[in-house]
Amino acid sequence: MFQSLLISFSLIITSLWSISALSHRCGKAIKYIATVDYSNNPLVIRLNSRLSDSAYKVILLGRHGKASQENKFTSAERQADPAKVQLDIRRPLKTKGKRAAFRLADLMRQLAFRSVGMWGSHALRVKETARPTRKNLGDRVKIKEFDQGLYYANVPKEMQARLTSSQAEVIPHAFFWGHGKTTFALFKQLTGASEGFLPTAAVMIVALKAETWGQVFEGRSQQIEAYAWSPNKSHRVKEEQIPVASLESLQEGVALEGGRMMLESMKGGLESLESAPPINRPNSVLDRVKEDFDQGFEFTILR
Repeated sequence: MFQSLLISFSLIITSLWSISALSHRCGKAIKYIATVDYSNNPLVIRLNSRLSDSAYKVILLGRHGKASQENKFTSAERQADPAKVQLDIRRPLKTKGKRAAFRLADLMRQLAFRSVGMWGSHALRVKETARPTRKNLGDRVKIKEFDQGLYYANVPKEMQARLTSSQAEVIPHAFFWGHGKTTFALFKQLTGASEGFLPTAAVMIVALKAETWGQVFEGRSQQIEAYAWSPNKSHRVKEEQIPVASLESLQEGVALEGGRMMLESMKGGLESLESAPPINRPNSVLDRVKEDFDQGFEFTILR
């Protein structure tokens, strides 16, 4: 009798410990998912109109989140020793990077993506960043390829080959998940931008008015709009580079010049932007710049 009671008591203690451990793990996971309502954000509304319009091709360029610094090597070190490449590929996201990936996925869930092709580097930190978004998009993801050819290769050339294939040509929305240099190389190819960088876990979303991906890569898009988003409150400018998707560049406005939309630097920051003389603001996207600042958005019409 005593032995039976002891066994029962042990089972109860074990069950309570398991429930407590599970609750702790769930609580830790829930901390990564901070739902933000983007439904009233003017940039999200504008972007969703592009995603719903068959006249536009939309491509998202995402850099992986903050990763472990262990086994991090320079490009020269990796080229000199292939073993270092394998170590670099296996670097996981840090907790900060995981939280950022969930915040990004929360935004993606609220965007009007239809049929999606998803490509990226095969590095673990890249795949971990993309995973929550891929799960949120579900069966809208028609193609999923994470391979060595998109690690540190000529990404613009590789992505052009993939998107102009017969399988992908009918897909209106594409994702590329990569690294700092590769994401910006593709951004330059698509937009003609000459300088800048993409911080960790930030994304550039480029909407191009074109009938085919071939026209996009040949520079024959009728219109190009760039939307930037970052899960972080701020990013420091490194090595005198201009941040493409950092919140500091919300100091920039959009002005009309010579029939084309051009980026105009606003030197005085947010207050200067609010007090500046009226400028052409498509769909009033800059009228609520402080709210957009809190949600991590930027917008530029490149052509």
